[in-house]
Amino acid sequence: MKLFVGAYYPDKQLSDSIFGKALVEVAAGLAKNRNLGSEDSFLALDLQFMLPGRLEKPGFKGMRLHSFDAHSNTLRVESSVPSNMVNSELAKKYILAALQDAVDNASDFFAERHLSFQQAPMYDMIMSIA
Repeated sequence: MKLFVGAYYPDKQLSDSIFGKALVEVAAGLAKNRNLGSEDSFLALDLQFMLPGRLEKPGFKGMRLHSFDAHSNTLRVESSVPSNMVNSELAKKYILAALQDAVDNASDFFAERHLSFQQAPMYDMIMSIA
């Protein structure tokens, strides 16, 4: 399975926050360690972090399944980022924990659809970044 991360920044300066910098670090780590994932899987998980801005905030708390594109076999999951995490030194740990949670949710989602999914390689990839 392929694993991707990204973020929605409602305010431009959020990309320079501790969270934004940690997310870039995690994304680079995922790209560098793709060989730890399951190469034979045709599935993809795209985790998008929704950050709170000055005027705009995510309309939910926690994590939610956004959509599944059957053509590309990509599950998109969104995670609402609490405002106290934007400039927290724990931002990277938060991102990695959210990735693990997203993998757990993806496992349930794919199992319901009888699609083969291996969690262990995804956890290995995530832990290699920590």
